[in-house]
Amino acid sequence: MDYYSAKEIMQKTGYKESKAYSLIANLNKQLKIEYPNILRFNAKIPVWYWEEKTGKPKEANNETVN
Repeated sequence: MDYYSAKEIMQKTGYKESKAYSLIANLNKQLKIEYPNILRFNAKIPVWYWEEKTGKPKEANNETVN
């Protein structure tokens, strides 16, 4: 599973470091409620969860179906 760190969240949002850490902490609290058995790490958020919560569409796969 891929994770975003505070540095990557700072780049995506333009937030300062402390705000990025606060955002990750809040998202991790929500993640714990929604998925109580998932493995979580301090100061990191799963990429899929970030995309789900920010409404960013998942990247399309470049494979073509024949």
